[in-house]
Amino acid sequence: MFLRELVSNASDACDKLRYAALTDPGLAPAEGFAITLAADKKTLSISDNGIGMNHADLLDTLGTIAKSGTGAFLEALKAEKKDAPGLIGQFGVGFYSAFMVANRVDVLTRKAGENEVWLWSSDGKGSFTIEPATREAAGTTVTLHLKKDAKEFAEPARIRHIIKTYSEHMNFPVKLGDETLNAAKALWTKAPTDITEVQYTEFYRHASHAFDTPWLTIHNKVEGSLNHTSLLFVPSMQPFDLFDPERKSHVKLYVNRVFISETTKDLITAYLRFLRGVVDSQDLSLNVSREILQTDPKLAKIKGQVTKKVLSELKKKATKDPEAYATFWGNFGAVLKEGLVEDPALRDRILEVCRFASTGSEALTSLTGYVERMKEGQDAIFYIAGEDAGKLAQSPHLEGFKAKGVEVLLLSDPVDEFWLQKQTFAARHVN
Repeated sequence: MFLRELVSNASDACDKLRYAALTDPGLAPAEGFAITLAADKKTLSISDNGIGMNHADLLDTLGTIAKSGTGAFLEALKAEKKDAPGLIGQFGVGFYSAFMVANRVDVLTRKAGENEVWLWSSDGKGSFTIEPATREAAGTTVTLHLKKDAKEFAEPARIRHIIKTYSEHMNFPVKLGDETLNAAKALWTKAPTDITEVQYTEFYRHASHAFDTPWLTIHNKVEGSLNHTSLLFVPSMQPFDLFDPERKSHVKLYVNRVFISETTKDLITAYLRFLRGVVDSQDLSLNVSREILQTDPKLAKIKGQVTKKVLSELKKKATKDPEAYATFWGNFGAVLKEGLVEDPALRDRILEVCRFASTGSEALTSLTGYVERMKEGQDAIFYIAGEDAGKLAQSPHLEGFKAKGVEVLLLSDPVDEFWLQKQTFAARHVN
């Protein structure tokens, strides 16, 4: 989406100037950083009070398609061994997506700390002009002269929808006139100690379009060779599409607070598809549309780290509050057990958080609990499988086991017969 790209570039410009102002405070705008949108029937403009560009920058950044000013900036920082701020618009081609909706694009810009102002203009057909112009303060204004079939992008309602969908969690306010469009904050970037349960709940409902209260909140930040932050929620109710055949994830992927996708195939494993929330990373490789991730081992690593963190938190919850965990298991246990078939590398961890109905306990039991109650000399875990745990408990096949005081697991989920074929411990079917 072109507007997302242009707003992302504006955010980068503000980030660059904020970074420069660390050593030269006089460069920072007194009124604070902001991105301002304006529209009439024929044009749409995106303005920022960020770093701006001079003549050479315009040639380097906009003079060659696909050359990224932000990318060059990061390379310069790397050469100087400085830490880079979290920049977004590293894809120079993103700017040129504006020509999908515009007959002409004008860029009015003034670099911070310099007096010269320049107007870059192009129809996107391979040529451009750069002329002297006037502008009071540092920053950049990109003006799109919209095509006849793209006038919808000048409508305030359309603009609000796009910003709230794709750019709501920018570091800087995005305004349309006097209205700030990105009212929600990037909650996941804050320290958990600075966030209230009410704020977590409001964010969960906003991000998930849900009305319930999250059963579990998992807020985790990973730093090192691969940085990412996750803010994940386990709902207290089953989502309507939990058993949809496509088994889609609904965790949103962001790159530096910019929304990329809600259904990234390889971000959340299918057996955790009940999760809702956000994963944000600045270390992923994206194609120029930002909609489809390139094959990237980093994504697989993030997926593995997120999966292990969720299983770890579920284990803590199951130990601390077995009664509450039984509610979770009733909602999502059948889905979670799919991992016993699909994820052999983590099968032992998944088994630790699995719970089962049993003839030896009114409450759900873990396999560890079953083993602790095994009779002396018992060398296998006994189970009976069917469609209904209540009916299984009344099966005549259990009479002999009851008489001997031998506990039997009651397995009633469709996936049970499959994972039991792959288990490593001794299990025997009662028949």
